Amino acid sequence: MNIDNIYTSIRDNIKPISIVILINIIIAVVYALNAPEVYTAKAYVLPPENKYIQALNLSASEVGNTKREYTVREVYPLVINNLQSRKYQRKFFFENNINKLFLNDDIEESFEKNFHEQIGLKLQSKVSQIRMRSQDFLTVSFKSNESVKAATIINDYIDMVLADTAGELARSVNTTITKRINAYEADIDAKRNLAKTIKLDNIARLNEALSIAKELNINEVKMMSSDITTIVNLEDDSTTDNSKLYLYGTKALKAEIISLESRLSEDPFTIGLRSLEQKIETLKNIKIDENNIKPATIDQRAIPPSMRSEPKRKLIVILGTAFGILLAFLYLITKLFIFRKT
Repeated sequence: MNIDNIYTSIRDNIKPISIVILINIIIAVVYALNAPEVYTAKAYVLPPENKYIQALNLSASEVGNTKREYTVREVYPLVINNLQSRKYQRKFFFENNINKLFLNDDIEESFEKNFHEQIGLKLQSKVSQIRMRSQDFLTVSFKSNESVKAATIINDYIDMVLADTAGELARSVNTTITKRINAYEADIDAKRNLAKTIKLDNIARLNEALSIAKELNINEVKMMSSDITTIVNLEDDSTTDNSKLYLYGTKALKAEIISLESRLSEDPFTIGLRSLEQKIETLKNIKIDENNIKPATIDQRAIPPSMRSEPKRKLIVILGTAFGILLAFLYLITKLFIFRKT
């Protein structure tokens, strides 16, 4: 087999070769014209601006947590994960009755084929010349047989995910605040209970000292040899010398006992209580509004595409023609091989 034989064979079989190629071209054209048109709507998402997530960050003195801080690099991946999450996709599809937009009686099958498989996400990292830092540009796309439907669905889906993500972040911080308030309130209750117990203990000690002072007939405060008056500290449940409280004298001890017994509240005498109340009041005035949180920035919303993305008719015809030429060549080689054998 040489070039001359191939050339001669092509010349002698030009008609069947042309028919094979023509048939493939016709098939490709028919398929290209009858293939369902598909439109791809695209939306472009950027990382959030710092000012829209700062509300999530509270100082350590307010929340009592120095390690937890929400940054762009923590919030943005959450948005990307949620966009890809089947949980959010199913929520959007079923709660908004998206299945009614497609001709498919099987809802689960419609979700898989008409929604889940048609969503595309492409993440591209670039370096911003202004901020000189890496930025992740996310392209979210959706394919549909109608351009307006494709754009509407992907825009609504992104809006839902961003709103739900903002709510998730806000609830997380608000839950932390609530837990911190509960912890402070429990601490206050413990301090109040302890203060009541300390008061009762002090009254018991003073009553005992009063009895001793009466027995010793000590009515006035008696000075020690070192000219230091014995003092009782009712705040921290300690005394300079509890065994010598009787040196206060009956008048002072009775007045102290009456004062303690008539006290309606221990709050003014409880160390650290007002500080905890101030912290609680501060936290109660902090409420993270999810409407003020933007976990991502929509650089451009999806616009109904004017040109279809599928089918690529020119490419189909070109491939059909190439396939026809390949078949014609195989036909020619086979015929030459069979002719050579005979």
